[in-house]
Amino acid sequence: KQFLSQYREFLDSVAKPFGISARVIAALLRTESDFGEAPGEYVVANALYTAARITMDSLKRARELHELAALLRVMKTAGMDSLFALRGSWRGAFGFPQFRPTSYLAYGVDGNGDDVVDLFMFSDAVASASNYLRIHGWSPRYRDQRRALYAYNRGGYADAVLSYAARIAMD
Repeated sequence: KQFLSQYREFLDSVAKPFGISARVIAALLRTESDFGEAPGEYVVANALYTAARITMDSLKRARELHELAALLRVMKTAGMDSLFALRGSWRGAFGFPQFRPTSYLAYGVDGNGDDVVDLFMFSDAVASASNYLRIHGWSPRYRDQRRALYAYNRGGYADAVLSYAARIAMD
C-alpha cells in the first residue's frame, strides 16, 4: 500500500496506456522482486546454462539454450560486455519484473524515452510488464486477467497477484 500510495501517479501514467491498473502492476512487482529490492543474485548466464545441462528433457534443454542465445542478444543490446554482469533469479529471469531473455526481447518497452530498455528502472519495468500483460490478452474481464497472468508465470501465480491487487484496493 505504501509503494502504491507513493508511486500511484507514476504507475498510472506508465501502465494505464496499456490498460493495466496501478494496483495490479504494484502487486506484480511486489511478487516478482519486492519492488526491485530483491531482483536476484544469481548470474543469469550460469542459471540458463546450468538448466540446459542438467535437464534430461531435450525440449527443455532446447528452450534453455534458446534463452541463453537470447541473453547474448540482450547483453549486446544493453552494451554489457561480461556474461557475469547480469544477475537475476535461479531460473534466469532478471530485472524488477523478472523477465527471461526472450520476454525482454519480445515485450521490453522503453518507458522513460531514453531509447534503452532497462528492467532495473521502474519506468521500463512497469511499461514492459504492462506490455506483456496487454499482449497476452489483458482486459477488464477477470478471466482474461487470469489468462494473461498465467502466461506470465504458471501455477497459482495469477490468483496470488490478483488477490494481492484486490487486497491493496480494499485497505
